[in-house]
Amino acid sequence: MDTALEKKHVVKTPGTCGGKPRIEGTRIRVQDVYVWHELQGQAPEEIVNNFPHLSLADVYSALAYFFDHRDEILRDVQEDHEYVEQLKSSLALVLSTSCGARTPMEIRFHLDEQVVKAVAVGLRLHGIDATTPADTELLESAGRRAA
Repeated sequence: MDTALEKKHVVKTPGTCGGKPRIEGTRIRVQDVYVWHELQGQAPEEIVNNFPHLSLADVYSALAYFFDHRDEILRDVQEDHEYVEQLKSSLALVLSTSCGARTPMEIRFHLDEQVVKAVAVGLRLHGIDATTPADTELLESAGRRAA
């Protein structure tokens, strides 16, 4: 194949996905493909089925990148895990110190438009009142109609 026509599948772009390697034209990081394939046991075809905008070449390129840069990607995965754990513990600290064990509490998150509605539903299932801009708009329009 003429190298001028070859598609570059994995890119690193400062300001996109924290500059971590990702599949070009997407926000799917190499580490995501690694987790799905190596840790969750998904076949490349299954990953493509779950993300139809990816090609098999994208998935295999991400896996090849992982194996060529294993230490870097595993370090990225570990850093993300540590960051999530840090957020969890700081949230737990805020919850436990601000309200005590018996005090009911409401935390209101205003999620931007990029956050999937399912995240708000998941937060609500865990007792967190999550309001998306669409929810706010719906409530405001209902209030105007009732007035």
